[in-house]
Amino acid sequence: MVTSLFIILFTVVSTFVVLVAGNELMTRAKNGTNKHRLPQEPIQQPAFEAGHR
Repeated sequence: MVTSLFIILFTVVSTFVVLVAGNELMTRAKNGTNKHRLPQEPIQQPAFEAGHR
């Protein structure tokens, strides 16, 4: 019974975390496209590409 309760609790917590993370990512994506609040992300990607090249 302990293992079944642990599995149920783990599934509930994991689903809750996934939902919260999805909502935060959606809000951040909308804010980034509308306001461009994060200038670091587009700057880092070409830097990594140039470094690998």
